[in-house]
Amino acid sequence: MALDTLSENEWKLIVDRIRDGHCVPFLGAGVNASSDDGTYQGLPLGSEVSCQLLEKWLGLENVDLRNLLKVETYKAIDDSERYTDLKRVGLENLARVSLHVEYVDDFKLLLKYLREILPDHKRVPSPLLRTLARLPMPAEDTAPPFQLIVTTNYDNLLERAFDEAQVPLKKIVQPKQGFNAKQQSTLQKELSIYKGVVLYKIHGSFLEDRKKENPEIVITEEDYIEFLHSVVNSKKGIPGLIRGKLQGSTLLFLGYSLEDLDFRTLFKGMIERLPDRDQVKSFAIQRKPSPFWVDFWTKKKVEIRDVDLYSFAEELRQRLGINLPEPKLP
Repeated sequence: MALDTLSENEWKLIVDRIRDGHCVPFLGAGVNASSDDGTYQGLPLGSEVSCQLLEKWLGLENVDLRNLLKVETYKAIDDSERYTDLKRVGLENLARVSLHVEYVDDFKLLLKYLREILPDHKRVPSPLLRTLARLPMPAEDTAPPFQLIVTTNYDNLLERAFDEAQVPLKKIVQPKQGFNAKQQSTLQKELSIYKGVVLYKIHGSFLEDRKKENPEIVITEEDYIEFLHSVVNSKKGIPGLIRGKLQGSTLLFLGYSLEDLDFRTLFKGMIERLPDRDQVKSFAIQRKPSPFWVDFWTKKKVEIRDVDLYSFAEELRQRLGINLPEPKLP
């Protein structure tokens, strides 16, 4: 069972690593989710996107598939909180549903539906994103606290949070088929002299350019297979300086599921292969995590804490002395 709070020592470690520039936030869909108290309206999570995609594709008007989903399992599974992930159904699998939509119809239709379901242009950045964008900057000519932020999200709410804070951001979008040799060489040169914040969008991006016909995104199962085939390749995959930063930092997983095969493949290839003393302790902030996955990741030096993301953001602001102005719609 995950602890529902971070200890003082854990908070000190996270804050110290942030201030020393050795903490890398790894952001998932949960950083854009609506708050429990209704004070922030965000974007739907992956399972919700999947159901809404099916509703649009099949023309199911006035039907909420989430209210119809029911899985009957053996009593041993029902009675145990350890196996909650085994009770999910295919309708909530966004990669599989997206695969059906694209291969029965086409990518253009899939993209149209996704942009309707994820209206980031009608949302403001969440309090958590705005906190990350407003970390106290160190002295001039030194690196910022977050030198690298990794996200699997397609939207541009994080970019807008940095624009609002007037903090420069260098965005790198991982191509599904990988970087070619020239691109890798260019990135290596640029990153070696860049001292600002790097945003690495590992699953692509599409919402900031709504006129682009075929943006680079990883969304269907076929996309994930192609992505993993290229990203594990040292010549085409994650740029060397980004890989080094990930390996030497405390990873702070925010709103991100650690169950995904794509991330677990990357973690095993980048982190687990390091000598034990070179593996840095990391943290994941989730709500109601499965005890199975809590135990699984604890053995890999990733501590999962059952803490509300926005409560975490509020305490982080207090510990770092960050004040947030009122957000403004674009």
